[in-house]
Amino acid sequence: MDRATILVVEDEFIVAYDLAETVRDEGYVLAGPYSHGGEALKKLDRDHPDCAILDVQLADGDVFSLADALTARGIPILFHSATRCRAS
Repeated sequence: MDRATILVVEDEFIVAYDLAETVRDEGYVLAGPYSHGGEALKKLDRDHPDCAILDVQLADGDVFSLADALTARGIPILFHSATRCRAS
């Protein structure tokens, strides 16, 4: 039985690591994690993801061009994001 491939795009190291380990622990094939949307976009033909977990705001900008490319291929997307705490 083929295992689904999940693309992970996240620029925060600890979050990316946690997502990657969760994907693997649940028995899926991991594509990534990538910290830049452009990098993940370039690898779509190689990775062939079945679905994607995308951080909305990355170090190189938002993830919406990658999301558009995934949507055009019929690949489901889960967006996630976090509010960053700032010390006063």
